[in-house]
Amino acid sequence: NAAFVGRLDYSGMAGLLVGASLYHGSATQGEYVSGTTATMYDLHLSYENSGFKAKALYTATQIDDADKIAASTNPDATGNSISDANGYYVNVEYDVLAQMNTEYKLPVFVQYDYINPVDTVVDATNTTVPTTDLDAESTTTTVGINFFPHEQVVLKLDYAMVDYEDSSVEDRDTLSFSFGLLF
Repeated sequence: NAAFVGRLDYSGMAGLLVGASLYHGSATQGEYVSGTTATMYDLHLSYENSGFKAKALYTATQIDDADKIAASTNPDATGNSISDANGYYVNVEYDVLAQMNTEYKLPVFVQYDYINPVDTVVDATNTTVPTTDLDAESTTTTVGINFFPHEQVVLKLDYAMVDYEDSSVEDRDTLSFSFGLLF
């Protein structure tokens, strides 16, 4: 199936990138359901200056005629399908070694993200159904530090605090240490 994908960016100021992207096309593959379309878009921003970096992204997805997908998965009209989802993040970091005469980098960062993969759900009759049993809405706040002993090697330490909107799902905090290579 044909689809449209596009992206537009502006980078006319040193260190700044602002843009948006869009996908519009079939929401399904193959012969299962026809006539459903998905529209996905994002708005993104990044800025870098003297060891400071900021990034932000918002994205949303809408599936038109999601009721057809729900009906195809459960012909007795008891199936459900996601019709809307969205999320965003904001990340701010500063390289504490940026002003020193060294090849090493030591950025400290904080990131906040919101994810709602099940914003709206419809049934086979195109009626919006409550998402309480399906609710995976969450926010995460992560703080951390990355050490780059070489431009292609990173040691990462971060602490993430996940808060689920659904009170029946236990919130969780995670301490992570990782090692990365770029090759």
